[in-house]
Amino acid sequence: MDIFRICRVGIQEGPTLSGNKLTADLERGWQGEHELTETDVRAHANSRATAEALRAEQRKTPRQRTEMSEGQKRSPWRPRI
Repeated sequence: MDIFRICRVGIQEGPTLSGNKLTADLERGWQGEHELTETDVRAHANSRATAEALRAEQRKTPRQRTEMSEGQKRSPWRPRI
């Protein structure tokens, strides 16, 4: 339980992580105990952080304001500068 708190992984993600770990173990023919380890939780937290950083990088950057054209300067809808 502490590793979930330390890695800032919600406890509600535990069943999904356990299911993924069990599936991976069975696919590779693991014969030992099927245990969700600290390494598994940390790997999940790291992959989640990497994915979030990638999404943040891909977000559209805000448009930079450019100098107003003459038409914009004379517009009745804009205050005069």
